[in-house]
Amino acid sequence: MLSQNRIEDVTDSIAVTKLESQSIRDQLFIRQLEEIDFMVLVKGGKITEAMQKANQINTHARKFHQSDISYAEFLGNLSELLYNLGKAEEACEAVKEGRKIAWYRLRDQGIEIDQQNINRAADV
Repeated sequence: MLSQNRIEDVTDSIAVTKLESQSIRDQLFIRQLEEIDFMVLVKGGKITEAMQKANQINTHARKFHQSDISYAEFLGNLSELLYNLGKAEEACEAVKEGRKIAWYRLRDQGIEIDQQNINRAADV
């Protein structure tokens, strides 16, 4: 619905689903719904509200020790937004955190990734 610009339908769906999630205390799904709400705010050009929502999402994820792929994707989106707003340092921090989550998840699946220096043969 979001990709079809059906913003009102998205916000209605989020509100109803969030109430149901809160009734059963599903903190993970509540955060994921907040991530969608963040994207709605960004798409609507409400950057100030989106940044406030991003802070709420980060606080929620830390409070409930949530480090899933959805949160890593959110951090990537947040990083891109911060970079476009001219906040390169904050963007780097957000993407580093998301990257760390992805690496840990891969490691937990038995996949080891070694960092490589692709420029080792030449001066950069």
